[in-house]
Amino acid sequence: MLFRSRLVTLFFAATLTIIAATSPSLHAQVVIDNGLDTNVTNTTVNDLVIVADDPNPPNNPTTLTVEDPAFIIGDGFDDSLWAVENSIINITGGTIQEDVVSFDNSRINMSGGIAQDDFFAQDNSVVTFSGGTVAEDLNLFDDARVIVNSGQASGSDTELANRSSLTINGGVIGDNVTAFNRSFVTMHGGRIVDDLELIGPNTSALITGGEIGQDIEVLGGEITITGGILGTQGVFDSGFASDNGAVITLVGLMFEIDGVPVSHPTEVNPLTGFLSGTLSDGNSFSDIPFVRGFFGGGPLPEVPGRILLVPEPSRALLLLLAFTLTLLPRHRRRPSSYS
Repeated sequence: MLFRSRLVTLFFAATLTIIAATSPSLHAQVVIDNGLDTNVTNTTVNDLVIVADDPNPPNNPTTLTVEDPAFIIGDGFDDSLWAVENSIINITGGTIQEDVVSFDNSRINMSGGIAQDDFFAQDNSVVTFSGGTVAEDLNLFDDARVIVNSGQASGSDTELANRSSLTINGGVIGDNVTAFNRSFVTMHGGRIVDDLELIGPNTSALITGGEIGQDIEVLGGEITITGGILGTQGVFDSGFASDNGAVITLVGLMFEIDGVPVSHPTEVNPLTGFLSGTLSDGNSFSDIPFVRGFFGGGPLPEVPGRILLVPEPSRALLLLLAFTLTLLPRHRRRPSSYS
């Protein structure tokens, strides 16, 4: 997705000002910058709504809550709702027809309603999903953070880049998640409908739980997988794909390459084949294909990717450590009144 350029000039207003277009390049805007809490409920807005800080000292942030049955149509040029500066938008219901965008240090919390188009988070903004639906793409840029606890945070594709981070604790992300250029994905729960893709040498991911429907493709980045349910759709294009020096690390027990048990730890040597095993959280996977090399077709690269199979910490070792600690001498402190 292309980086969203910020084309708006904020107009100062005490409460709510409607600004009419003065040229073909400017569209009607509603700016809310009163530094107070404002609700949009039984309202249809035909313009771009911009939520900003109070321009008057001490420049308090403005909080806007969108509730059922509000309907924000937008400016007709892809934008419906913007959060800028330090403002806060709470979406608990209603319908937003065009794009939702967070800029600067703003926050957007979505717990209900539907965003019918794309959702953008950029700059240092934070977006939290605990419900609701985003019908189209979710895009993160430039240090933005998105946390998905529940709801449908993307109905199409999700892309993140430039030091942005995506944390998935629950909910649904569909179809694919693609991370570029120093971005980071953490997944503890929830579901990615299709593929998880990492592109770039400084891109990374940690998967401890959740579900990934199809392929895990890493082109130059690193991913560590300790848990989760993999390949829930049962159909793969490449399975585990590692290319251009990328590293996929699987942490667990009872790994097999092409049906043959392997010792631990080990590095996968074949360029193609099938992997099975049990991850640290107890979830097993069976006969997922892997490829170490260019998985889009054509010749293999000079630096194929790596796939590492790493054992989880031995339970027996942990028990032995616990038993050893019980044998250590114990020293009681003398009460200070008797010193």
